[in-house]
Amino acid sequence: TTGSALRLAGAINYSLNIYPNPVSDHAVYFNIDGLEQDKEALTYIYNLLGTKIYSDKINYSHGEVQINLDDRFVNGIYFLNVIMDDKKLYRKFVVTR
Repeated sequence: TTGSALRLAGAINYSLNIYPNPVSDHAVYFNIDGLEQDKEALTYIYNLLGTKIYSDKINYSHGEVQINLDDRFVNGIYFLNVIMDDKKLYRKFVVTR
């Protein structure tokens, strides 16, 4: 499943895409459509209970970002949260190994 456009503050629309979904391997990828310049982004992954499983600060430019999923990522539902400036993007993904 890919992302859909999210209406955010201001006139800018971003689309957060995550794939593959469901994830059956040891990596998940995401990209952001609508981003016109490089941005510093905070990335977080939370499990269904709201526990933070992953966090990283990246310099995002066009293209995909790979997140390696270690043994903390058991089968279940997770939420990817990407924050750039005052923009917050969320996507749900499922791990099925």
